[in-house]
Amino acid sequence: MGIVEEFEEFKAQLKEKWLDYCEINKPFLQDWYHNSIYPNRDFILGVITVIEPKVIEWIKFYTSHIQPKIAVGNSIDFLGLNFDYQKAL
Repeated sequence: MGIVEEFEEFKAQLKEKWLDYCEINKPFLQDWYHNSIYPNRDFILGVITVIEPKVIEWIKFYTSHIQPKIAVGNSIDFLGLNFDYQKAL
């Protein structure tokens, strides 16, 4: 498996883990982020690094090889987590 396929598989698994988290914590998320389609990037990064520690390796790869001068917060787009979790559930 090449790096592209490995990353796409990782992204799909990460999305499922994020949605599982959102489903379990839906009342909290709706209470805190009721005016937003998704929580802020820092919150998402904090949660996903706990849910899936390998995400740090992918963010390091992204910020060192693909977009070296980009803010880590933009990794949410790179990881495919920039969607409305409420619609996805």
